[in-house]
Amino acid sequence: FSSAEPLRKFGLTARATETLLWLAQGKTNPDIATILGITESTVKKHVQEIFEKLGVGTRGAATVRALEVLSSSSQRVQ
Repeated sequence: FSSAEPLRKFGLTARATETLLWLAQGKTNPDIATILGITESTVKKHVQEIFEKLGVGTRGAATVRALEVLSSSSQRVQ
């Protein structure tokens, strides 16, 4: 998935949306921090925001929600 745009439906900040995109691709907090050029502490804050907005408590559950949205939007494009 190359675009976080479909994930904006969750009402996250732009940076949290980008974080969710990378989280859904299995990246760790340090990986995401490096990719986005932010601190790991900031990534943790974004992950907490993601959990709250999506109503989930784990990275796995957030990933499932994100992949459902990303998969359905990529199918519409084809």
